[in-house]
Amino acid sequence: MLLVDDHALVLRDVPPLLERHGGFKVLVASGIRDALAELNRSAVDVVVADWKLGKPGGPDGGHLIEAVQRWHPGCQNVLFSVDPLGAEVARSIGAAWYDKDDDLSVLIDVIRRVANRA
Repeated sequence: MLLVDDHALVLRDVPPLLERHGGFKVLVASGIRDALAELNRSAVDVVVADWKLGKPGGPDGGHLIEAVQRWHPGCQNVLFSVDPLGAEVARSIGAAWYDKDDDLSVLIDVIRRVANRA
């Protein structure tokens, strides 16, 4: 799976937890450009992206997920944020949703659910 977030603490702290408690192999990217490059280098079955990724008014995690759906159609997608409007965006683009305020076990369940679609 590929975790995409522009917060260094998330990229540092969350992958070891997902690996330990979820059994996932986790790659990380700090932005859209890094994520697209990683997708071209590595076989990824799930992308988990922060909706509020990037600068306001610019491309965000929703745009990244749309690009992944177009160029890597077998890859499953999860969008996350603390902003509840992100859930509407996730539904509109056909991505699963995770609220960052939820427990990490919820994210693990969401990833497992979408990974089983692949």
